[in-house]
Amino acid sequence: MWHYDNTGRSVNQEPGPIPQLLVREDVFVFLGKLRPSNRIDYEVVLSDFDRLLPLYGFVEGSDESQPGTVPSDRFVFCPGFSIKASSAIATQDRKERDIDFIHNKLQEALCRRLVPQQA
Repeated sequence: MWHYDNTGRSVNQEPGPIPQLLVREDVFVFLGKLRPSNRIDYEVVLSDFDRLLPLYGFVEGSDESQPGTVPSDRFVFCPGFSIKASSAIATQDRKERDIDFIHNKLQEALCRRLVPQQA
């Protein structure tokens, strides 16, 4: 777990309650697992996504259910995705930063792995 705010990125720490001082606009809190990109277990990723989907819907306000409820139907994979950029260069306060879009790379790799299983 780590966070990013106007002071920069925090150090990695054990997951826990989000401190009240971080509950405000322009703060990004990340909770996840560190894994080398060549050792991603896609089944674990999908299982985590399935488990966290109700919480995501609740937080984003697109789901009327309460967090922690388990969906009654199983995930059904529908092949297809749009290829997105895998990296970019951002300029902020006259500083350039390389940005690596890991989520886009993960989405593409996951789709390529699931498509053959669809047949």
